[in-house]
Amino acid sequence: MGVIDGVISVTPGWIDKYEVVEVEYDPARVAFADLVKKAETCECAIKVFTRTDEQQKTASKLVGDRAEKTAEKVRVDDDKYYLSKTHYKYVPMTPLQAAHVNARIGQKRDPSDLLSPMQQAVATGATRTTLSPQALPVAIGVDFRKAWKALRAKTGSK
Repeated sequence: MGVIDGVISVTPGWIDKYEVVEVEYDPARVAFADLVKKAETCECAIKVFTRTDEQQKTASKLVGDRAEKTAEKVRVDDDKYYLSKTHYKYVPMTPLQAAHVNARIGQKRDPSDLLSPMQQAVATGATRTTLSPQALPVAIGVDFRKAWKALRAKTGSK
């Protein structure tokens, strides 16, 4: 979902007993119905939780009784699963970048075009470092500036 044009952010987590992805999107760029259809195509719409009556009506038309309106907050699970299994976990990223990179990795697609040249250099360096992988600071969920500062402190770069 994180690679769809118009998606601002995705937040993995839980509602009730279901693993979910809360999607923040720009309705001027992508329709709610299109998001539900994409989730269906990706087979990740076992349940569609909605927030408004309008969303519920739309989702019900598309997925029937698998649509459920809820006010329950998502219990956040911010581990960025796919990202955490690769060398990209050492690359400082904004939350939106991390969501998009995580999605690309999950699709087995190269995410490097989503990164700045400096971030690409970090990713490349993380695979070639003379430090043990455990010595590099993991940047997932860390404030962008703090992650850069921690990386510079560990590697001695400016």
